[in-house]
Amino acid sequence: MQTLQPHELANFYPMHDKARFAELVEGMKQSGYRDEFPIVVHEGKILDGRNRYAAAIEAGVEPYIVQFSGDDPLEFVVQANSNRRDLDPGQRAAIGLKIQKWWNEK
Repeated sequence: MQTLQPHELANFYPMHDKARFAELVEGMKQSGYRDEFPIVVHEGKILDGRNRYAAAIEAGVEPYIVQFSGDDPLEFVVQANSNRRDLDPGQRAAIGLKIQKWWNEK
């Protein structure tokens, strides 16, 4: 299996903390990889699913990978991460600033 790197847009968001990541790994060890949560790849890099991908590798299970098929990868990443309960208001603001900076440099 090839090793995938994260897409720059995915890196706007933090990875899960150690405890949440350990839960994800343990769940995959017990149940395998659930196909309803694919890892989305764009330009050969992980656009969404960095935590799931890393957990699958650590758990020794095959991740389910699909190619991004939308028109706007930034919008996709923002929507995919908008409901993350583990982000506090300060983190959300910092992410917004990163996105704005990226957009202005584009």
